[in-house]
Amino acid sequence: MQMKTWNCFILSILCWVGLTNVGLAQSNNTISVSAPSSIWAWERDWTLEGPVIDLASKIFSDLGLQAQPRVLPWPRAIDYIEQGKLDVILTIFYTQERAKHMEFSVPYVDVPTVVFVARGKSFPFQTLKDLVGLNGLTIIGSSISKELNKFSPKLSLVPVLEEEQMVQMLDRGRADYAVSPKYIFMISAVRLGYENKVEALPTPINSKPLRFAFSKKSPFLKILPQVNKKLQELQKNGAIDKMVDQAIATAALR
Repeated sequence: MQMKTWNCFILSILCWVGLTNVGLAQSNNTISVSAPSSIWAWERDWTLEGPVIDLASKIFSDLGLQAQPRVLPWPRAIDYIEQGKLDVILTIFYTQERAKHMEFSVPYVDVPTVVFVARGKSFPFQTLKDLVGLNGLTIIGSSISKELNKFSPKLSLVPVLEEEQMVQMLDRGRADYAVSPKYIFMISAVRLGYENKVEALPTPINSKPLRFAFSKKSPFLKILPQVNKKLQELQKNGAIDKMVDQAIATAALR
């Protein structure tokens, strides 16, 4: 009877070890990711979803990994990635300070600030000097760039409350141009049904590229070259452009 009890105990231990090893094997294939709330990702029902989550899930799936999105406040996400408690932040700008704790992917989306005009009313624009003598719009309290802030006393810029107001004022001929982050402005235009009534001048005022950032303490850091290759492939085949269009269309409905 004692021998039978002992054998059952040993069997239970072996089963527990086996299940634990299975769990470890699964966790070794799970890469934790996060992103701040934006047009690229958002929280719904305590889960993180959005175009960039779909993009990352596809990339990591192709590499044999399962993305595990985590809803985290931005300061905590930064803290976790520095400690190695989070593997990847999916939407982030490069800074030298962040590079102390993170390895960055190649850029995959440019986030430009541009000059918008009513469709059909474009004008040559290369530098801020080309805006002198024209009537412009900007958002109250916005800080586009150091260059624009320094040059703004030479410009006729009327501050307004929101992008939708800028879209409508351009369409009604009450301003010659508006300065805005491109995607935020386009979301407002789509929401109003005015996406075909405005256009962006081709030269941006400035632009910052979004990247993935891997924790330097992440065991998945070694796959960064493969992720870079995937991102470049998706740029070439138009998948990234489709993601941007999806982000704008989805955000306009939210």
